[in-house]
Parts: sequence; C-alpha cells; structure tokens
Amino acid sequence: MKNQTQRKLSLSSKLEDLNGVGPTKAKLLREVGLNTASDLLDYWPRRYIDYSNLILIKDIQPGLVTLKVQIIRIKGRWARGRAMHLTEAVVEDSEGDRMPVIWFNQPFRQNYFKDGQKYYLSGQFKVDSGHLNLTNPSVEPVRELEQINTSRIVSVYPEKSDLSSVLLRSLLIQLKDVSKQIPETLPREILEEFKLIAKSDAIWQLHRPDSMQALELAKNRLAFEELFTLQIAVQKNKQFIQKLSAPQIKFSLKDTKKLLAGLRFKLTDDQRGTAWQILQDLEKSEPMNRMLMGDVGSGKTIVAAIATLQAIKAGWQVAILAPTEVLARQHFEGFKQILQPHLKQDTSQIELLVGSLKTKQKRVVLAKIESGDARLIIGTHAIIQESVKFTNLALLIVDEQHRFGVRQRKELQKRVDPNKEQKFPHLLTMTATPIPRSLALILYGELEHSVIKQKPAGRVKIKTELVPGASKQKIFDKLKQELGAGHAAVFVCPAITDTFDSKRVSAEKIYEQLSKKGWLKKYGIGLLHGKLKPAEKEQVMADFSSGKINTLVSTTVIEVGIDIPRATLMIIEGAEYFGLAQLHQLRGRVGRSNLESFCYLVPVKSDGIPARLRYFSDNSDGFKLAQYDLEQRGPGQIYGKLQSGSLDLRLVDITDLSLIKATKQAAKSVIKQKLALSTELKSNIAKHQDLEYLN
Repeated sequence: MKNQTQRKLSLSSKLEDLNGVGPTKAKLLREVGLNTASDLLDYWPRRYIDYSNLILIKDIQPGLVTLKVQIIRIKGRWARGRAMHLTEAVVEDSEGDRMPVIWFNQPFRQNYFKDGQKYYLSGQFKVDSGHLNLTNPSVEPVRELEQINTSRIVSVYPEKSDLSSVLLRSLLIQLKDVSKQIPETLPREILEEFKLIAKSDAIWQLHRPDSMQALELAKNRLAFEELFTLQIAVQKNKQFIQKLSAPQIKFSLKDTKKLLAGLRFKLTDDQRGTAWQILQDLEKSEPMNRMLMGDVGSGKTIVAAIATLQAIKAGWQVAILAPTEVLARQHFEGFKQILQPHLKQDTSQIELLVGSLKTKQKRVVLAKIESGDARLIIGTHAIIQESVKFTNLALLIVDEQHRFGVRQRKELQKRVDPNKEQKFPHLLTMTATPIPRSLALILYGELEHSVIKQKPAGRVKIKTELVPGASKQKIFDKLKQELGAGHAAVFVCPAITDTFDSKRVSAEKIYEQLSKKGWLKKYGIGLLHGKLKPAEKEQVMADFSSGKINTLVSTTVIEVGIDIPRATLMIIEGAEYFGLAQLHQLRGRVGRSNLESFCYLVPVKSDGIPARLRYFSDNSDGFKLAQYDLEQRGPGQIYGKLQSGSLDLRLVDITDLSLIKATKQAAKSVIKQKLALSTELKSNIAKHQDLEYLN
C-alpha cells in the first residue's frame, strides 16, 4: 500500500507515508518537529563525511576510505569478561588483497552478511602498532540504486531523541522527486545575474551532494537567499527612515569651542572626526540613524555631549537611555559636569528619571519634561513609559543599544507632543561592544557608522594575566600593593550565591572570604549585585567612589557603568563562565586614568584553560577580540531569546565580505527595479524588519 501511496508524495505528505515509518518512528520524528516531507527537507545536515574515496586495499592510506569487498570469513566473540563483544572479519577486494576489519559491540554483524554479496565499507582507516586497522566501518550492500550510507559524501544530521542519521538518510532518499516540487523563491533576474542554482536543486544537493563542488554551490545558493532577505529588510527600513522629517539642528561653532575649551584634555582625532559626522547629520532634515562604536574607555561620552549641547542650545530636548540605573546615574553626573557651565544656571535643565525615584520626585520631573523646562533627560526604561511626554524631543541617545529591544526604542521615539508638528528624533546609538566590520555590514546595514579606536592620551595598557587558583597568593600580594598606594580593586564573580553549580564562584562567598582578612578589612570592602535594592546599590557605589570602600566584590552588574579612575586592579573569578565581550567590558572598568592597571583572570580549573582566555589575555584590541569571537562561534544565532527577534543564519559565513556585498547589491537592484518577490520571501523580509538589530 505504501508503495502505491509513494507515487503521489508531495511536500505536504505525512512522513508516515514513507517506507520504513511505523508508529514508533513517526513519534520520534514528531518529537523533533518533523511531520511532513517539507519538514524533513528543511531539516538540514550539520556536517558531512566524505566516503567517496573508493580505493583498493593495496592503495589504502590513513584517513576516510571506502572499500568495495566481499566477506571471506567472520566470527564473533566476547572479550574482557564478556564486557565487550568483538565481531572480526577478513575482507577481500577485486584484486584478491585481504585485510582484517573489526566491529565493537555490534553482534548482529556476524549474521548480517550474505555469501557472494559485495559490500561497501566506509570508515576511518588507521595504522595501529604497524597493523592495518579499519574499525566500526559503515556497511552497505553494493546495488544498482544510489548508495545511502557509504561510497559517497554522507550527510550527518542533528541527532535528537534517538533519531539517527541513518534513518533520516533512508527517508530522504525517498523524497528525491518530491524535492523538485520546492518552489523557487528568488527572482529569475537575480538567479541569472549571480549564477545561482535553483532552490530545489540546492536543497537536494545539501542532503545528497554529488560532490564537494556541488555541495558548495548548494550552500552558496541557500546562504545567498538568507542574507539577501535580510539585506532587503535593511534597505526597506532605510527607505522608511529617509522619508521621515527630523528637526534641523544648526551647528554652532561658538558653543562647541567653548565646550572644548573647558575640558581638561584634548580630543583624539577619532573623537573629532566622529563628532563632526554627527553634527553634520543633525543639520539634515532626514533623521540621523548613526551608531557610534568605541572600545571601552575610548571617550564616546564627550562626543555625545558635544551633540547634546548643540540640540539643547537650539531649544530642543535630548533623551539619553541607559541599560542600568548605575550607568544612568553616572551619565547624569558626567553630563551635568560637562554641560552645566554652558547652560543657564538652573540644574532643572538636566533631569534624572529612574525607577527608584519617589512618586513625588517623579511627578516633578515628568512635569518639567512635558513643559519643556527639562532639556536633557537621562534615565533607564522609565523614560519610555506612557506617562513621559516630551514637548520637542530632537535627539535620542541610546547607550549600550544591544541591551534594548526595538519596541522600546520606538516607544521612546513616539513620546513627542501629538498636538505639535510630528518630528522624528535623530537617533544616536552607542556601544562599547566592538563589532567586526563584516558583522556590522549585516546587522547594522541601515545605520551609518562612526568608530573611535584611539584611546585618550595618557591611558596605560592594562596588563592581563591568567592566574590559576593555586597561584592566588599573587593576587593578594598585588591587592595589598595597590590598596597601599591608595588605589581600588574590583572582584567580579559569575553568580550572586552558591548554586547547584558549585564551580560558579559566587560574589557572596568571595566577599565572605575577603572580609575575614584583617589587613584587607581596614581598607573597606563592599558587595554589589542585582538583588540589592536601588538605594543599597547607590550607597555601595557612592562609598566606592568616595574611597570609603576600596575593594568591591560584584557580579556583572558593573559590566557597564563603573568609572572610577583610581580602580587599578580587576580580578575576574570563574573567568571561563564569561564571554569575550563580557570580559572585555569588565577589563575596561579599570585603566581609566594614567595609572598602571591590571586584570587577573582566575579560571575555576587550572588545567584545560580555554584557548579563548589565552587569546584574551594576549590581546587588548576589542575589535580583534570581536573578530576572533565571531570566527570561533560561527554564524548561528547571533542574538538570544531575550531580544525582540533573533538572527538565525543557518549557512551564512558572516565573515564572507564578498557574499555580503553581492547580496546588498542584489537587494538594491530588486528594490530599484521593483522585481516581483515570492510570498515566502516577503514573509521573511517582514520578520527581519522587526528584529532589534535593524533598528
């Protein structure tokens, strides 16, 4: 009955219609979301084994090989007190050469082979103690039909819930004709211009590649579509922004000169260049949509302050959105210090709006925002609440933008008095998380980019060192030295309290240990983590800033927002639990003056230290670290579930600049020529337009 049904298979056919799928296997397939032929064709291999190297026994070399042989003799036996079953065979090829083959714990092999039948054996060939060794090879009878598991490039699938690659390959071979029904999604013009194969051919070659060259053509075709879809979304978002009207903020050379003259330092060339780019954007009627990328400690704040002053002096409001209350308060104090001398001597022009404000305080701030008396509003997510009404918001600055979702940013942009002519605020996003050029071109293709690489004059390179737990006395010696010199230190831990994972060093545990050291206690020790009340956090930070506390034990709550110039020593406990971007951010909390600074990485295990930690300790360039991290992680899902959407590039190599440029060109061509797009493509484009990294 199934054979008759199989002639009518389509993309919507249930997998139960395939040969070899009974109730048990159907259940396994459903558990991983495989219900139809279309689902199975969309279940892509994760890697490949090249068994296409068909050779004779006399020519065999170490590596992956395939032999075409007959079984001369075979027997099974138990070894090691019946702990392991061995199936030993002698095989012979077409020229009469023989060699031994062995299978471990596969007793069924003894009765598997038939007299006179030829078989393909594919596996890893080794030379062990001078003897030929082919262990646990895949076996398949030689037949007229296509081979499934041997003598070809074999696809290996994500194996979940006891679902084997062998089963999946046996089912997929039945879908060859069905794969031809896969509709084309790319415009014909794009296929021809970029010499891409049909989608149906690409999908089939992805599962059943005829050669490595055919596989690369398939991957390129599908990767092209993934990135092409994203690029169209980027261009459409860019077009949308270009149609909006923004306040034109005229550049005042006089105000800028006054501001710079009041600084204790000179701007770097990068700071001057990026500031000028932003000031030019503010003069346009088209909304600025610019990202300011600067490594930790590069001086992004002063660049943002220059733009802020222009808007305020021109009579507009500015909002600065920070990811944490700690950072919001730091920005409040920093911007007030920089800008206050150049504003009316009325501190109400600069306001702080955070969740911990008392109701009465919040009411006063909200009234000043709505009346326009508050010109600069700095805060956390509290400033995107419906109760906040801006009278003439012209510039929105979002710090550490990767911490915020697209909806949050759009909500803030809407907080303009609806009774007045709607103007779309200029948007400046700032990040200290360095982004490789290739990744920026994809993720932030609709944003203009400004990059600050230079560090302010006088900054000393932070000395980074791996210190195994057994060598911790070195840390205490350095701690005693730095505290004695009037400096400060920070211990960072991956967890607040001891959890089920005892290896994750907790802040509470480290704080307890340090508090027992009399010599250290006299310098003042503080504990900071996310579970403290806002007022408690504020007090700890105030004490650390004033010098009442000189050793701070914290979680990653201080990843951003701590700027204490006298902090010269950073100790990161359980360093292997942090990503490279996190480590770089943490390291950047010290070395923010001309004082020599140190960062010690303390892994939980002294052996098997991850290579990325060694790379980190040898490199201080954030952009190099980001590129290394990108190459190590591969494309995959770049952002996680906490954001409004995720970029899940299955085949795209996001370091491939040629592919990025080609798909960008193709996207622009499609939009310009108004080429027809498939329904599937339109749907995917719409999804990408709502992802966080595109806004």
